[in-house]
This record gives sequence, structure tokens and C-alpha cells, in this order.
Amino acid sequence: MRTLAGIICVIAVICFLGLPFIGFMIVMGLFIALAKYATGGK
Repeated sequence: MRTLAGIICVIAVICFLGLPFIGFMIVMGLFIALAKYATGGK
């Protein structure tokens, strides 16, 4: 949970610094990674 909170804080800081596009790409990258892990079986 601590690492998850850290990631969320980093994304929030990036968005507040005026780089929402980069933050969006990071979120999409994490989502795609989780999707591949979920559908990859092991």
C-alpha cells in the first residue's frame, strides 16, 4: 500500500506541475501492464 500511495503522489505532483499528458501516459502504462498481467495467466 505504501508503494501504491507513492505512485499516486507522484502522478498527482506531475499533474499539478502542468504535465497531465505525461501523467495520463503513466496511468495508461500501468493499466496496460496490469491488463497484460491479468490476462497472461502466470
